[in-house]
Amino acid sequence: MRRRLLPALFVPVALALGLLLARLTPPFQNPDEFAHLLRAEQVSRGIWLGQRVDCAAAPDPGLCRLSDDVAFGVVPGRATTGGMVDAGLLELAAVYRDLPFQRDRKATPAMADAAMRIGWTGRLHPAAFTNTAVYPPLLYLPAAATLGTARMAGMPPPSAFRLARAVNLLIAIGLAALALHLCGRGRASMAVLLVLPMTLALGGSIAPDGMLIAGAALGASILSRAMQREAGLSWGAILGFGAVVLALALARPPYLLLGLLALAAPAATPLGPAGSWPSRLLRLAVLLPAGLAALGWMATAAPVMVPVQLPEVQPDLTAQARFLLEHPLRLPEILARTAAVSGASILRQAIGVLGWLDTPLPGLVYLAAIMALVLALAADGGGLDGRPGPEGRAVLLAAVVLAGTVTAIALALYLSYSPVGHPVVQGIQGRYLLPLLLLALPFLPRLVPPRPWSGPAAGLGIVALILCVGLLVPARLITRYGWP
Repeated sequence: MRRRLLPALFVPVALALGLLLARLTPPFQNPDEFAHLLRAEQVSRGIWLGQRVDCAAAPDPGLCRLSDDVAFGVVPGRATTGGMVDAGLLELAAVYRDLPFQRDRKATPAMADAAMRIGWTGRLHPAAFTNTAVYPPLLYLPAAATLGTARMAGMPPPSAFRLARAVNLLIAIGLAALALHLCGRGRASMAVLLVLPMTLALGGSIAPDGMLIAGAALGASILSRAMQREAGLSWGAILGFGAVVLALALARPPYLLLGLLALAAPAATPLGPAGSWPSRLLRLAVLLPAGLAALGWMATAAPVMVPVQLPEVQPDLTAQARFLLEHPLRLPEILARTAAVSGASILRQAIGVLGWLDTPLPGLVYLAAIMALVLALAADGGGLDGRPGPEGRAVLLAAVVLAGTVTAIALALYLSYSPVGHPVVQGIQGRYLLPLLLLALPFLPRLVPPRPWSGPAAGLGIVALILCVGLLVPARLITRYGWP
């Protein structure tokens, strides 16, 4: 009963909260949402890869640079990547350009009126969206299809934008509900992670992050279910987990390492028991399609990629790589210092710092999230599912894989966003960790002795978190942005 009840309750709760947060969040006030919209619009017209853009030669250089200027700051003469997009979307974004990072500025009714007067122009204008133009089109397909359909139906751009947000949310909630239905070990903890303010806000964004997080939850459920069944991984489960890893790796190549969790999981396959070499090789093989696709796309996009330039920082990938090769022992020191300096902020972001990471939530929300997760971990780690926890070897292997993935994410950001030899990694955000936390759940060891009250306590923790999210987060968004 509980297996069916939790997903059934999750869907209306997550849908109501997600739609509410999306409604209270003005357009483009999620991280890089403007750049994601431009990429989705580009894909909607069948353009699968961005191109080099010279904003200095654009009809309106300010509109051309708008997305990059908001995301990175103004850098004169910046080399950019982007493409041709409908000029109406650039005019729409210009209405809300002054909201990010300006906590004293509100989204006014005049802005909404100005936005609704903007239509599809049918005139293509160059635009720079360096941080998304080279992303693969796969996870933009839902938003792209929505925008294309809305454009043909004559729906104005602001309404099309809201509709695309809603479509992404529906897909994310559907994947998350399926994950909760399939999940064995870690279901209560998974539910907590899926109703965090950051998860819900990203789900109701035009960015693909919400679908990525829900996809990671589905991958975790596939492993969890396989580790608790004598039959282990079926062919369908192997294909499903491989598809999850493929989507994750295309979005963020360091996530490719998460495919090794299938090897860490002590699960049989159609080729034999968990410990047999054919079974191990088959579980390792889930990396192959994802690895080939990620490398193939990187090779395809390489000609149009440009280094990120920031106003006060000039990252140099080659020089940074040379620095690390010459000082290999500095990397652990840099990672440790980053954790000490930014660890608490990163974890707070994972729970929820909304907007462009400029809208922290009331302290009670963070407390409720932490308490709900502690109670859920106690229930899941105390045998709420009635099954023994994984063996120490599987837990250790999973911990190595997850630590390696975190290191790979930090290394990628250190090479791309940090000054040469900088003492800490710049650019790490809490949302990057949510897929890792979800995929860690199948390997949750037996933490505490079973207690009959652990399940009800976890349920109360989740209810308290939902109430905090439903009451305090909307109030914070209204305080930050004004009444929509």
